[in-house]
Amino acid sequence: MISSPRVASATPRRRFALAALTLVAVGTLTACAAEPTPTSAVTEATSAPTPAPAPAESTPTGAPTPTAVFALPGTCDEMLGDTLEARVAGSDLEVVNASGPAVTEDTWDGSEEIVLLGELGGVACGYHFTENGGGVDGTGQVYTAAAVSDEERSTLTALLDQGDYEKTEEDGRTVYTHVGYFGETVDATIVHELSDGVWLSGRWNAGDVAQVREILGAAAENVGAW
Repeated sequence: MISSPRVASATPRRRFALAALTLVAVGTLTACAAEPTPTSAVTEATSAPTPAPAPAESTPTGAPTPTAVFALPGTCDEMLGDTLEARVAGSDLEVVNASGPAVTEDTWDGSEEIVLLGELGGVACGYHFTENGGGVDGTGQVYTAAAVSDEERSTLTALLDQGDYEKTEEDGRTVYTHVGYFGETVDATIVHELSDGVWLSGRWNAGDVAQVREILGAAAENVGAW
């Protein structure tokens, strides 16, 4: 019978090597435990206080809204185009003070609102029909285009209210109309308030109200197109 050999116990040299390995392993574990893990570093960074956001800049209130600005006409032709010429074809027409505020004072004495518009004007145009004597006692027309400030607007609208004008809205603009009669003679005055403080006016004594409306409507389109 063959007996199995007995396993001998570890020699002193092996025991020394095992002890050394044990010490190295223990030292490595101790060092790892002392160092912070990446997870703990992330946690610390996450827990740091978040800086407060900067306050948003406030938009100033009451700032004016930009608007388009109409260029006032510099001549009667720019304001009226060929509309007036077509209406008075065949008449003996004399142009008086074709540009400037004096035309309203010379031609329409007593009409304060039209004189005011002439004084504020870019242009004021007066026309006399000489076959009827011209001037206030004959047949005549006057047209103005003016830039009116807020303060001047208050004065102007007060004059229009006192003058018994009918106020209507036409094509997005305010229109003041006054029609007077001297016997069978018509004295028509129409004032257009366009946007951006631009006003147009037309007055025609011994004329046709529908034609005054047509001429002023064309003038309003001419001014609004610039």
